[in-house]
Amino acid sequence: MRKISQEIELLKHNFKLIIRNKIIITSWIVSIIILLSTLSYLILNIKPTEFEIPIRYSSYSKTIGHWYKLYYMPLLGTIIFFINSIIATKYYNSEQFISYTLAVLSALISLLLLIQTSLFVYLV
Repeated sequence: MRKISQEIELLKHNFKLIIRNKIIITSWIVSIIILLSTLSYLILNIKPTEFEIPIRYSSYSKTIGHWYKLYYMPLLGTIIFFINSIIATKYYNSEQFISYTLAVLSALISLLLLIQTSLFVYLV
């Protein structure tokens, strides 16, 4: 229990430092805006249907499923964002390069999910 409280205190301390870093905060804000855009794009363009729609393509097969499974993409992006943010905050003092990389990758992953979502909406 003591180790957990020490880790939480370390995260709080590093978070106070990390919110002063413009690159990381900008990456986080961009990532949040893209994730919200992805969600709003889905809400505006995907209507409940009774038939199954394509939810994943690969070079050799196509997977079809229910319309609401497209909402897994912004959910996955949000989970990745939070995990990357926690790890970036944890290692900010000792390894700042890792923190920068994780923050920028969160924004890049969010952008890729937005592109993937818009392509699936286009196909539907």
